[in-house]
This record gives sequence, structure tokens and C-alpha cells, in this order.
Amino acid sequence: MKNRFFTMLAALALLLGMAGTAQAQAVVSKTSTAQLESIMKQEGYSYTVDKDGDLVWKIDGYSALLLIPKDKESILFRASFDRNVPLSRINSWNRTKKYSRSYLDDENDPVLELDLDLEGGVTQARIVSFLKTSNISFSVWRNEVLVGDE
Repeated sequence: MKNRFFTMLAALALLLGMAGTAQAQAVVSKTSTAQLESIMKQEGYSYTVDKDGDLVWKIDGYSALLLIPKDKESILFRASFDRNVPLSRINSWNRTKKYSRSYLDDENDPVLELDLDLEGGVTQARIVSFLKTSNISFSVWRNEVLVGDE
């Protein structure tokens, strides 16, 4: 009787563990500001929500945006600065880095962008990974592209 109880208890623990893993690996193919806020909060990131519903992410005293388009099938990280940067630094970034792009906008301000496509589905862990990549890329981009201009 005692062995049967422990066997049932072990089986229940295994099932609960599997259910937790399945839930943690739920596939997300669309997101919302509220969902992204929840993830940002869980990860301890500092942010606010602007009047347009975009997340303004505070990174090392600077602001970057997390934008969700109307179809909610992607997340765009975007940072820009109002300053002059030589195009050679922008080109060097694009030549040597993956997963992001940098360019001069219509006002010749440097911009960094990273995209996460949700179409087809990603896990929450992938969204967390995207946020970490965006954070690191932003810090490196500031040092390599904006160097000497701050």
C-alpha cells in the first residue's frame, strides 16, 4: 500500500512537471502590449508605456522603443539618436553584425533596429532571448557607432 502511494505520488509529480513545462513552452504567434509588459516585468526591465501604447525601454539611462504592429505578429526594437554619425560606422555595423540593422533616417540620425517575427509561433523563452539580444546589441551599437559623440 505504501509503495503504491509513492508510485502514484511520483506519477502525479511527473504529470504536474510535464504540464508546467508544456505551459512554459506555450507557443505565441501574436502578442500585445500587456503580454510584452508582463515579460518585461518578469525580467526586471525598466520601461514605461507612452500615449501610443508603445513600450519605452530604459537601458543604461537611454530610451529605446518596443513596437508591436497592428497585426501583432512581430516585435520591433528601435533606438535612435539626434546626432551626426559617419556613414562608415553605420556600414561597419551592418557588415560585421547579424540580427540587426543600422541606418541613417530621413533626418540623418542613426537608428538601430531588431525584429522578432512571431508568425508561425515562438516560445516566451524566445521573446526573452530577443529582449536580451536587443539590450546587448544596443549597448554595443552605442559604443561602436556613437563612439566619441556622447
